[in-house]
Amino acid sequence: MDRFLAELPRDRQQLSTRRAEPGEDVAQSRHLKKRVVVVVFLLTMALSSFGMGIWPSQSIHSLTQTGQNFRRAALLDSLSLTDHDPSFIWNVTRTLNLAGYTVDYYPPSQVTVALFRDLPSKSYGLVIIRSHTAIYYGVPTSVSIVTSEIYDKSRYVYEQLGGQVAPAVVRPGNTFFAITPSFFKESMQGNFRGAIVVQMGCSSLQGNHYIATAFINKGASNFVGWDDSVGSGYTDRVTQNFVSSLARGDSVGEAVGSAGGPDPTFGGKLSFLDTALPSSEHFDDQLIAFGEFGILLSVTLLITARLVRGATNNRHCTFRTPLVPDNVINVLFE
Repeated sequence: MDRFLAELPRDRQQLSTRRAEPGEDVAQSRHLKKRVVVVVFLLTMALSSFGMGIWPSQSIHSLTQTGQNFRRAALLDSLSLTDHDPSFIWNVTRTLNLAGYTVDYYPPSQVTVALFRDLPSKSYGLVIIRSHTAIYYGVPTSVSIVTSEIYDKSRYVYEQLGGQVAPAVVRPGNTFFAITPSFFKESMQGNFRGAIVVQMGCSSLQGNHYIATAFINKGASNFVGWDDSVGSGYTDRVTQNFVSSLARGDSVGEAVGSAGGPDPTFGGKLSFLDTALPSSEHFDDQLIAFGEFGILLSVTLLITARLVRGATNNRHCTFRTPLVPDNVINVLFE
């Protein structure tokens, strides 16, 4: 008995230590649960911001006020190979200069595949592409943008095999490289960061809108183009009106509406596509992205739930050996 009583303080100390373990384990469990809550919150916020990350419809005035090097415009003029219009170039450049822009003019000799590859990374707020368009009979069939670079089957072999570039016959004897929508995703470098893009060629907003959607997927806020065929003289005149309206502070939609009616000869009408009104193809891409993100979120939550259950089970396993409460010891030795 004396020995038992002598060991009693030590037993009480061990008992106290063993009783501290549940508290420590509960604290660890609470800490784990807090981490789970933080992870779920961050994933939810990421999903929300992903769904809301779109560029608003803009005007030249709003772009000028952003302070993000948007006081720069590009005029890509491959059309001058066949339809030279110096008055259009002068008038558009002067209008943009008066609006506070510097204008980089690219003559036909510079409108190449390489220029399009680097175009998004040049930080332009407005990009005007004065070029022909062509039908690309690939998968999918779509409109392509014709460059001024003479077609050569030995150049851009990888891009040709992948359907990113293709030959386009502008007039008999004149075959040039053309840029397809696939080129934007596979080869274009950088992001347009909300720039307004104007494509002056025929039918870029007719049918499937693949070329317009390709620009928007690369960060353009608005794509302006024609819903049918248009003559070179008429597209010059209407585009000049459009740029003048933007310079006055009109939105893209307002500028398109006041630029001019349908081409009286070919029937094409200026139109636009922006990120607030995406095409069905752009919407499908968003659905796929949301689906992938949803799967990732579900897997993360499942793993987290299993971790919590595992921590709880481990805590229970620690206390399978029953502990003698204080009041039982006291009763035994009163």
